[in-house]
Amino acid sequence: MTGKMTQWRIESMQLINWGGFEGHHIVDLGAPSTLITGGSGTGKSTFLDAYIALMMPSTVPFNGASNSNTSGRARSGDNRNVLRYMRGKTDDEREAGSGRLTEKVLRGTSVPTWSAIAATWVNSDNRRFSAMRLYYATPSAEILDQVVKRFFTVDGAFDVSELAEFAGTQFDVNRIKAKFNGISPHSGYGTFATTVCSRLGIGRSGEGQRALGLLARVQAGREFTTVDTLFKTMVLDPPKTLSDAQDAVNHFADLESTYDAMKTAEDQVKTLDGIVELRGALEAAQSEIETIDSFGLQRSGPTPFGLWALQTEDHLLEKDNAEVVNEKKEVSAAAQAARRRKQELDDQIEDLRAQQRAAGGDEVESIERRLTVLTENLGAAETKLTEYARNTGLLGTPPRTGEAFAALRVVGEEFIAQEYPARKTELEDKRQASTDEKRDAVKHRNELETEVQSLKSRSGLMTRGLHEARLTVAAALGCPSEELPFVGELIDMDPDFEEWRFAADRAVRSFATVMLVDANRLRETREKINDLKLASRLNFQGVDLGRDHPAVEHDRRTLPGRFITSDSPFSGWVLHEIGKRFNYICVNQPADLSNVRGITITGQTSDGMRGAHGGLDKPIIGFSSAKRQAELSEEITALSGSIQRLEQAADELQ
Repeated sequence: MTGKMTQWRIESMQLINWGGFEGHHIVDLGAPSTLITGGSGTGKSTFLDAYIALMMPSTVPFNGASNSNTSGRARSGDNRNVLRYMRGKTDDEREAGSGRLTEKVLRGTSVPTWSAIAATWVNSDNRRFSAMRLYYATPSAEILDQVVKRFFTVDGAFDVSELAEFAGTQFDVNRIKAKFNGISPHSGYGTFATTVCSRLGIGRSGEGQRALGLLARVQAGREFTTVDTLFKTMVLDPPKTLSDAQDAVNHFADLESTYDAMKTAEDQVKTLDGIVELRGALEAAQSEIETIDSFGLQRSGPTPFGLWALQTEDHLLEKDNAEVVNEKKEVSAAAQAARRRKQELDDQIEDLRAQQRAAGGDEVESIERRLTVLTENLGAAETKLTEYARNTGLLGTPPRTGEAFAALRVVGEEFIAQEYPARKTELEDKRQASTDEKRDAVKHRNELETEVQSLKSRSGLMTRGLHEARLTVAAALGCPSEELPFVGELIDMDPDFEEWRFAADRAVRSFATVMLVDANRLRETREKINDLKLASRLNFQGVDLGRDHPAVEHDRRTLPGRFITSDSPFSGWVLHEIGKRFNYICVNQPADLSNVRGITITGQTSDGMRGAHGGLDKPIIGFSSAKRQAELSEEITALSGSIQRLEQAADELQ
């Protein structure tokens, strides 16, 4: 209570998308007291955890009953947390094939999800105060730190469902403030808790969070071994001696810091010792540099060093010039001797040529020229022969004479004029047939692959068209597709009678494709699906889940006695209806159908003067699609081989 004896009591709580609370829920709480009761799994712990999530910091664990129950509906061994409440975790399941354990949730598997928790208090003056906490999580979020958290308070009552339009902006604070006057955002839990505690008068100034912490420890169901521990931990203030001891520790830390500063100053003095002598040495070195530089090593223009460098260069050039002149004289003498030797050799060559001509040398030169021309002609002919062989390779052995080539050319012209069009058309037709067959095979393979992907995402063997129609209806109703099962997904064959699966499917197939709806939602279903455009005709049946359908032990000689059912609220009604509609006697021979309402293992039924038989569709009854997926995978592999062979055939025809 405050100084004016104004007492605050919680009036109501609001939950949106929290655990099993799908959508917006308002829980009114009585002013004197409220008793929350119900069977295991009805949401008591979920509701109390929502209060902890609103009022306590994120480090406070949820209440013990939600994490360690020993009776009632089984829960996961892992503790509940905010992210699992946001997504509405219901169970763990293993993926078919890989065996990997995955969480089964109501929402948020492939799309973002958001949750909101709010509470409204009213005081003895009939004034109200509301506090709310909002969460937003992307599909990839795995820990609480990856969840966006927002805190708001407001004087008066507040409908938290009005914030739904801001979920797409991750609850942008500026946009919310712009729309709702008086709403106060908080940057974190600290300021939020301070505001709530101050407004509601929880604890003395600055100590409200300790009171909330005590409440969290009590509500979490965690025991204290002694009353002494309870009071020391959560009630009593720390003694002043502890603060005095802390002051002493802090003073010692200050002294230690001062000592470190003095040591640093001492090290600085040692480091700077002798700096005056070093400064004198530096100045002496600089003076020596200036003296050396007076010779002009670093200056441009006439300098003593420049004069010395030019004189030295002139002396070296004169020496090199003398050596080059002497070398030139020696080279000129050698060149003169070489020219005289060349003239002597030229005279000898001319004499030899005259002797060659006198001995018939002109004829040899003529033969050499002809040989050169013939060699060039031979190379050109070989090139043309290679090209000719390449162009006529498809005709077999190429002709070697002009007459054979002319005869072959006549045959070719006749082929082009007479047979070529028909032959080309025939080959094109065959290639087109291969292409069309390949296209049909590819289309069929794509359909099978789509069917496999559809089966992987669900249990049961219902056709893809009916399953997609169910998904559309479930989206319109805002409920999981598992709440709208087909009859065929709830029944399967007893392993002892597996060979009767085909016959059983033929008999109950029309009933197996019926989608079951809770009778309490039948009117809503009819209204919401009326304008839907469904590709497949969907038959549905309302079932009164509140009515008892006692378990019936059917004779195993009958078809109902050879069925097993899944654990579903609809299973009792399904088994009752199968016993009433399809109470066929299973017989071995068609002759045995004469006097009974029976069915053979091939699926033929008799009912008085009526009967039925036939149908090649794959069975749709059953709990698991693993076997069907394996069959489809084998068919896809076979189709892929056929497609490859058809591609090769088309390429060869082309």
